[in-house]
Amino acid sequence: QTDWLDRLNNKYDFFKYFDRVFNSFYLTQRKHNGWKIYDTVLKEMSIPANSALFIDDNEKNIKNAEKIGFNVILFKDRESVETKFKIYC
Repeated sequence: QTDWLDRLNNKYDFFKYFDRVFNSFYLTQRKHNGWKIYDTVLKEMSIPANSALFIDDNEKNIKNAEKIGFNVILFKDRESVETKFKIYC
């Protein structure tokens, strides 16, 4: 992972729709290596998991976040994410 999320935001300006965007690249924590990254996010935001939205294109990461209680969206394509995203807005 690199700064691709920042580059996409520079082009599409979507970070404004989130209270905070956490990028594992900057956290230097991996989503598939246990639960540490999820705990880091929840602690920093001071919120329960069911108040957070986790979007990822990896089904394993989605399942791990869902087990903790996150609201999740599996990124398959823009249209499906936009449709599901409206549920949380």
